[in-house]
Amino acid sequence: MSTLLQLATRITRRLPLSADPVSMVGSDEPQLQQLLELMQEEGEWRSGSDVTPLTGPVPSNKWQLLTSSPGTYPGYWRPYGGGIQVQGVSLTESASVEYVSKNWILDTDGTTGKATWAADTDTLRLPEILYVQGVRWRWKSSKGLEYAEDMATYERELERRIAADRLARPISMTRMVRFDPTRFAWPGSVVTS
Repeated sequence: MSTLLQLATRITRRLPLSADPVSMVGSDEPQLQQLLELMQEEGEWRSGSDVTPLTGPVPSNKWQLLTSSPGTYPGYWRPYGGGIQVQGVSLTESASVEYVSKNWILDTDGTTGKATWAADTDTLRLPEILYVQGVRWRWKSSKGLEYAEDMATYERELERRIAADRLARPISMTRMVRFDPTRFAWPGSVVTS
């Protein structure tokens, strides 16, 4: 994991800036202030998720309303029996939940997560190569420089990582599968010799 200063140095070496930064946080150099702002923006953009968030804990009276109403209302949860119960998942089933944090930076102490760069020694918790590529094309774009190739490289890496992170489609173990012979029919005749 690289520190803020190490990341800034890595980014500036491929940009038209005069020298490596000595410090980022508290710098009064306009170019470095803008770079720090773009680094913050890139991290905030990357730390989101497109999964449906869980809402809860839901009080008992509202839980009863959810479970007695027609339809399913996924994403609601309540504490139950030493664990949690999620609407749409039976008590005998297991469910996994993706945890997404807004704290994409690790404080200098090495344990505290946070959402804003505050020291040159803070470290990044996101994939470094993707982060660096994202800041680089944003910087060039903000300066009116040619950034299309940098952005395309970034988007290819992002797609590659998204594809590698996808799970296989869930298979339902509760529905009966009906055999449809027309799906497996060969359009012709088999003749024995």
